[in-house]
Amino acid sequence: AGRDVVGQAQTGTGKTGAFALPILSLLDHELKNPQALVLVPTRELALQVAGAFEQYGAAMQGLKVLAIYGGSDYTHQFRRLHRGVHVVVGTPGRVMDHMRKGSLVLDDLATLVLDEADEMLRMGFLEDVEWILEQTPPERQVALFSATLPPAVRKIARTHLREPDEVTIETRTTTVEATRQRYLLVDEAHKVDALCRVLESEPTDGVLVFVRTRQQTTEVAEQL
Repeated sequence: AGRDVVGQAQTGTGKTGAFALPILSLLDHELKNPQALVLVPTRELALQVAGAFEQYGAAMQGLKVLAIYGGSDYTHQFRRLHRGVHVVVGTPGRVMDHMRKGSLVLDDLATLVLDEADEMLRMGFLEDVEWILEQTPPERQVALFSATLPPAVRKIARTHLREPDEVTIETRTTTVEATRQRYLLVDEAHKVDALCRVLESEPTDGVLVFVRTRQQTTEVAEQL
């Protein structure tokens, strides 16, 4: 219906479908400039969301979706934008680059989506997101999706959204029920030894180990 919306829901609850399907149904294929811009915090999510748009719109002839993010070929993105794109999915920094260079023109923008808004702000994109919002046409629709609604996210909603409808998907569980979880309380000095004992005793084809910092990534890998 074109109303602004704030959606609070965990990953895996269908947020992408909730904004992608209405956007696809309202596209004007004659327009060259992007009609929808989806801002996401990471390259991986940009590719995932762009892929979802392409999958949902597989039967729509001539649909053009582009993911733009830092660390990828700028020239290729510039050429695609110049030829015309219906939907752009991107990270705030690279979106700003293209807007400042004039390669991303938002004159025909009808919908702006902030996906995983809390994660974008946690990663330090607040000023970038606000700058992008300020450059968009005043009559555009804004949809903000977030797993949590901390004060900074609520401030963006108050400042840039017009009387938004709020939709909250209640979370029954915080984890997938099919996943068995265990934890060990271990002193910092003994963590790697404990990890090694777990790896030695568990039959497995492969293991993912998550650590908090880049430095720990190197240290744990070398110790293992």
